[in-house]
Amino acid sequence: AVSGYDMTFSPMKSVSALWAIADKYTANTIASIHHRAVASALEFVQKEALFTRDGFKGIQQVKTRGLIAAEFTHFDTRAGDPDLHAHVLVSNKVQNENGQWRSVDSRALHHAIASAGQFYNAQIKHLLETEMGLSFTPRFPEASKQPIWEIDGVPQHLLQQWSGRREMARPLYKKAVANYIATHGHAPGVRANHALWQQAILDTRDAKRPAESLDDLRTQWKQSAREILGQTKADNLVSNVLKVGLKAQAQQPFFDGQRNLEQAARQAVELAMSRRSSIRDNHVSTAVIQTLQNYRFATDEEFVLARAMVTKQVYDKHLIVLTPADDVDVPAELRSESGAGIDRKANDVAYTTQEHLDAEQNVVDSTQEPQPLFVESTAIDRALDHYTSQHGFSLNAGQEQM
Repeated sequence: AVSGYDMTFSPMKSVSALWAIADKYTANTIASIHHRAVASALEFVQKEALFTRDGFKGIQQVKTRGLIAAEFTHFDTRAGDPDLHAHVLVSNKVQNENGQWRSVDSRALHHAIASAGQFYNAQIKHLLETEMGLSFTPRFPEASKQPIWEIDGVPQHLLQQWSGRREMARPLYKKAVANYIATHGHAPGVRANHALWQQAILDTRDAKRPAESLDDLRTQWKQSAREILGQTKADNLVSNVLKVGLKAQAQQPFFDGQRNLEQAARQAVELAMSRRSSIRDNHVSTAVIQTLQNYRFATDEEFVLARAMVTKQVYDKHLIVLTPADDVDVPAELRSESGAGIDRKANDVAYTTQEHLDAEQNVVDSTQEPQPLFVESTAIDRALDHYTSQHGFSLNAGQEQM
């Protein structure tokens, strides 16, 4: 058992950079928007992912009266770079709908971590656009990753200079990737790649710096920005970013349900299915929120409505249910509000697309009819040498012939 869970919400690097060198009024506005986005993300978690268990051995997953959490604001990284972010400690204790104290069903909470993070990103982007007039542009840190929406007008080389921890870890990460490829014979997948990054970050982790006041940190960051950008450009950065935002916002379209609904649904499905052959509700939720960051919304209500519309379109028009329906006729007392058995948990249903089913069937069909495959002898020799170097012994003659 655990006493609670740590959820971290960190804005795009350009948000922290602008907050770090802005005047106090602008910085406080950005900080306020950050806290409101955190609160919205917690409301999202509370509504869609906070459950507890009731019944014999906790067989039934039930809703709660809400979460108990405390937010702690941090201003910098261990390397001293600006990094406005929040650590939210979520209590493991919740009340069920009858007021009885129970523990959080951690599986549902863990499944919602990615969706909550994307919901925070969408909220802070929306609030900065509508309340401060900022605009965002997608930047791709790596070809295989989804874009990070950064504020227009904040120089990329400033963000790189203020990403000290990541830059320190990069050489170790590249070495780990090379070792992985040498060991496994292929590049790391999404999960393995994430694990390699996390290990590199931990292995280069410095001790925490002595505590400093926010005023002292701001003074250091402004001086650092002047050294990186030049004094004039650094001192005028905030006003220039605001000017750029007013001109650039028109380039990102508002979401139009009639014109953009099907396109957004297709993009969300492609995004969710790009990393796996089957998906669940949390994957759909994350993908829809990510996709909607391509659009602007005049109000929070418009974003909520668009998310509901696109999500419904994804389920109704694009996904096929893989999880078998309950085939046992049970009394109403043993069914949840959805009609499923009370032992059915949130995020239990798996989905796929017809395109993936067709592709899998093509693979199965191809195994029924032998196909000639020509491989150069040098490739075979390399494979045999690789096996020997990795295992410390060679295959026998019969195995090599196969």
